[in-house]
Amino acid sequence: MKKAGYIAIVGRPNAGKSTFLNQFLGENLSITTHKAQTTRDKILGVFTEDNLQIIFLDSPGLHIRKKEINLFMIKEAISAIKEADVVLLFVEYNHQKKIDVVEEKIIEHISKREKPIILILNKIDKFKNPMELMEAINFWNKQGKFDDIIPISSLKGFNKKLLIKDFKKYIPEHPFYYPEDYLTDKDERFTIAELIREQILLMINEEIPYDTAVRVEKFATIDGKLHLEVTVILARESQKRVVIGSKGEMLQKIKDRASKTITEALNKDVHLRLFVRVEKNWNKIGKKMEEFGYKNSINIDNFLK
Repeated sequence: MKKAGYIAIVGRPNAGKSTFLNQFLGENLSITTHKAQTTRDKILGVFTEDNLQIIFLDSPGLHIRKKEINLFMIKEAISAIKEADVVLLFVEYNHQKKIDVVEEKIIEHISKREKPIILILNKIDKFKNPMELMEAINFWNKQGKFDDIIPISSLKGFNKKLLIKDFKKYIPEHPFYYPEDYLTDKDERFTIAELIREQILLMINEEIPYDTAVRVEKFATIDGKLHLEVTVILARESQKRVVIGSKGEMLQKIKDRASKTITEALNKDVHLRLFVRVEKNWNKIGKKMEEFGYKNSINIDNFLK
């Protein structure tokens, strides 16, 4: 009998969720940077092997901020929990032995839904010795009722076969939801926009990346080459000068690096034209956010109750 089910990947920002998904699937579905709140949308990634199909839902980091764009990200994360058969809660161990309000609320929220919760203790490569690891496991054991606690390192790698065996215990018997060669529900336009946003996150060390949206305006294949026209949307006029840079140098660097990553991801030659536009405070205005693909419908106060 085949098994198939949804696993939500949730946790605080920068907990290593997207890195884990990319490593597990062997594909760069979710963009990853050292900065928190890199992922905005819920990303679906499908793993199929033998009689098992796991549909991973990678979600934005859960955090408490009331800006419209942050509320959208919280909505995406909670949506993933609702859809899932199993929840992977990604955490790190802090040596102050404290759990913050966000993690408390996540555990409380998941527990109410009465579905298996596997706690993933990530970044164990930072532990100095086995005793620290045991302390961390014991600490998290006291924080909630988890079906399993699994220590891993998303960055350094993990035992994939053991994880599959563990996940399989909680995945229900069900026909496959997707064809066996299916990888993700995200189309090439989404991938292109995310890869460009990734380069902005990596290259600009200010708040600007968090005020950035990327929209693919033109997408056409001509003589075997993918021709793209893409607009980077910013929230303030002052940000435009930083993204363009002196004599357009920064924008050219973003374009060059993005072109390379898009070519590698899609296995196509790319001609990219990149434009910059300001839509004042777009990430604080519901209608503007919806126009750029970020539809929000959540009251954060209900999540915090």
